[in-house]
Amino acid sequence: MAGRVASLTGALLAAALLAAPAMAQERGTVLVRADMPAAMAALPEGGLVYGELTSGRIFEVSADGRRSAQPVARVKVSRDGLKGLLGLAVSPDRQVFAAYTSKRNRTVVAQVAPGPQRVVWDGGRAAVEANGLRLAFAPDGALLVSVGDRLRTVRVRRRRLITPRFGHFAGRVLRLDPAGPPSQRPQTLSRGWFNPYALAVTPSGAVWVADNAIDGPEALARGDSGRPRRGSFTRLRSVAPAGLVAL
Repeated sequence: MAGRVASLTGALLAAALLAAPAMAQERGTVLVRADMPAAMAALPEGGLVYGELTSGRIFEVSADGRRSAQPVARVKVSRDGLKGLLGLAVSPDRQVFAAYTSKRNRTVVAQVAPGPQRVVWDGGRAAVEANGLRLAFAPDGALLVSVGDRLRTVRVRRRRLITPRFGHFAGRVLRLDPAGPPSQRPQTLSRGWFNPYALAVTPSGAVWVADNAIDGPEALARGDSGRPRRGSFTRLRSVAPAGLVAL
């Protein structure tokens, strides 16, 4: 966990530096010091929002690297294990969406700013790990969310971990209506993931996922092509991806 948090912190600082290229010329300049940042999303006019894993606070950082004095939103999260605020996305009209494990121990996607918070989808019970919950917008305005296996296919037998082969876990990439009700039935774009903890959409609409494995190398694959099969994904050895971005 410490390594992942350190990686996420570095990603946040790098994003802040990229948001302010003039300031980035000062080598090693730190623009923001954040408490366990676990999710980020770009703002339409530059800058970004980031969310803290265990506090549920969401802050705005301007394009010149200035953080808002107060959070723009805060969600109440369950935080045992690898739970908390896990995903953020911003719509073209600047609505902020968050994916998190709620105090009731549910996996939730909600519109959290501006104005009153509104649950978009209740995804069922959370687990101590492998919840996924990364967010991204598709070019057509649909909100995509990755949902992990939540340990549903994992068994322990005689102190030995029993898992299916990659591509046969219970995790999915889902397509949501950002204006829909909590009871909406999402469309499944792909399935078979364990913990799809990195999600990105290209300008053309192609969806990509990096999956954190429970046993063996991580995997990078398309997230809109059904179940990942042999030859359709790339193994990522010695690294646990925490984020993807489309260039």
